[in-house]
Amino acid sequence: RPRPSPSTNPICEVNGPGGSKLRFLCFNLGAVATADPYTPRWELNGDYYQWGRKTVAGPGPRDATEAGANPGPVPGWVNTSAPNASWWDDHKTVNDPCPPGFRVPTEAQWRSVIDKKLNPEISFVGRMWNNSMNYGSGLRIGSGSTGLFLPKAGSRGDVFARDGSLENRGYFGKYWSSSETTGSNAIGLFFNFAGGYVQMSSYERSVALPVRCVEAMADVSPGTRTATARTNACVVNGPGGSKLTFSCFNLGAVATTDPYTPRWELNGDYYQWGRKTPAAFGPRDASGGGCAL
Repeated sequence: RPRPSPSTNPICEVNGPGGSKLRFLCFNLGAVATADPYTPRWELNGDYYQWGRKTVAGPGPRDATEAGANPGPVPGWVNTSAPNASWWDDHKTVNDPCPPGFRVPTEAQWRSVIDKKLNPEISFVGRMWNNSMNYGSGLRIGSGSTGLFLPKAGSRGDVFARDGSLENRGYFGKYWSSSETTGSNAIGLFFNFAGGYVQMSSYERSVALPVRCVEAMADVSPGTRTATARTNACVVNGPGGSKLTFSCFNLGAVATTDPYTPRWELNGDYYQWGRKTPAAFGPRDASGGGCAL
């Protein structure tokens, strides 16, 4: 089965804050990325991941048969939790399972997805029925050929299935975010027809849930203070959990120094509005005489 990637999977957009767009892969990780992403069927379910871990913890369905639903225990199932910062809101970690250019969504991004002021067309699809072969149930954000469809894929290794067995396919929808909470828990999206719940909830990190990847912003890991030509990206928070990515240096600055320690190398050159070339040079050394017109 093809794994969702920028080349094999289309982008599905929903509204973000301030007129922005949140760009998701149209399929869960491990889904069959050649299917129609808006027509419920087994191909859209995908695999299951434990929070903070890069590899698949438990398989999704492999075909439309009862045996292909893969509901049983997972050999070698691990009930321990990944440590803090295994996934992270501020940047994509090495443990993130999403393909290049994408990452596990933050809690704030999921909250924007389910905010009816931003995305008023949110509806439940299908029948609420706890069955390993119920692939027709899910949450629809948007309509027609826009927005997202999130299958009610259930979970693995949850409260009553500590051996990695499948639980609640067709009954609950649960999707990981990158956001931590207290103890050994992390935050995920939750939706259920009964009561009309669409909200964020807390799960044990050892539980395996589907992952739906969102387009990642370039950023710098915490503690990585020296920018280079390859990592010249400094990030601040934007609205709705988004990130604004800036060059760490002014144009003309010495881009091999620490961008957070004030010194002459950070000054850069001077530009007139609307013109491409420098109008005046910045300093060229620490003597104070390096500026020149």
